[in-house]
Amino acid sequence: MARLQQLYGVTASYQYAEIHAQLGEVDAAFASLDRAWQIKDGGLLSLRVDPWIDPIRNDPRFTALMNKMNFPS
Repeated sequence: MARLQQLYGVTASYQYAEIHAQLGEVDAAFASLDRAWQIKDGGLLSLRVDPWIDPIRNDPRFTALMNKMNFPS
């Protein structure tokens, strides 16, 4: 992860969220999603159907993010 962050900085925030979600690092996943929202990361367009995000989909923060993005939850 450190190497990815060194190479891509915040521009890969959505992908970091996917990694954190898969590792069960829920708080870190949402921190990365919040950062992705702040920088308008294009990866957020796949948030609704991305299977790599599935482990955090039932968290209330996921629904809140979907609502903030005006995506139907």
